[in-house]
Amino acid sequence: MTRVEASQVSPVAVEGHKPDAKDSKIPSDLRSLIDTNQDRTRLHDVIVQMSERPGGAHRDMVKRHGGTTNHQFQSIDALFVRMPLAGVDALAAERRVVFITPDRKVRRTMAATAKLVGVDQLQKSASGDDDDDDDDDDDNNNG
Repeated sequence: MTRVEASQVSPVAVEGHKPDAKDSKIPSDLRSLIDTNQDRTRLHDVIVQMSERPGGAHRDMVKRHGGTTNHQFQSIDALFVRMPLAGVDALAAERRVVFITPDRKVRRTMAATAKLVGVDQLQKSASGDDDDDDDDDDDNNNG
């Protein structure tokens, strides 16, 4: 019986595609979408982070790969783009592209927000109970 070392296994056989530099620019959820979607012409919203402030040349580059720029972000060097899955790998291979991520839905929950701002600590402080015991630290409770 011949033993095969992990280093001898081709990434192509494992993942179904040959990894290269562009793969580090695409997150696993988008990679999975590209690899498993039969309709690669279907348009998807993605955020394309650039290595510099995007300008006309960057928008032209997106267009060459089948994309349409819908928005340029002001706070980050990125474009909001709608493009076919078939063009994502080629766009990722461009040297001025840093990262491409799908436009994910972001949801807030009050529990996460409360934890983030420390609502429980604020409530204790406002009620006069500022330590971690179960006693009310009100002035009327001196023993």
